[in-house]
Formats: sequence, C-alpha cells, structure tokens
Amino acid sequence: MRILAICVLALVSSSAALAQGAGYRVRFVGESAAQTHLQAGDFILSVDNADARVAGDPSVYLARRPADLTIYRGSELVRIKTAPSP
Repeated sequence: MRILAICVLALVSSSAALAQGAGYRVRFVGESAAQTHLQAGDFILSVDNADARVAGDPSVYLARRPADLTIYRGSELVRIKTAPSP
C-alpha cells in the first residue's frame, strides 16, 4: 500500500473552520504528495463531497486516487482537484 507524505492532525476543528465542521489540518506536505496541491496549514473539510472524517486518512486516500477536495486555506474556502498519484 502506498502512502503519501502528508502529515495531518486527525479530526481537529478550529474556530475558523468550525462552521464548516471538523476535518483534517495539514501539517506537512512531502515531495511524494506535491501533486495534491495541498499546503501546510490547509484544513481539509471534504473529499469528493463527503465529510473528510468519513473519507479516512488523507495520506492513504489521496495516494490511491485523485479527489475533489474542499479546503479552508487562510481565510478562504478553496476547491482543488488532486492529480493522480504517479
């Protein structure tokens, strides 16, 4: 099983993202995860329109397939589509 180098704190919520629900805070994005377009500090809210908590560990999920993510970045909600893992 392949795992991308994304370090997250599981099931965290912050006051900024509380209105959107809990999710995953990205702490580190390694070289193997560069194609995800995630940045340290991003807060993953949903994966393929499902609550991020339901999708499971992002480092495993995103290694398996591309996904549509809704993230909270800085003070904005951002939608990104991850690239397929090589």
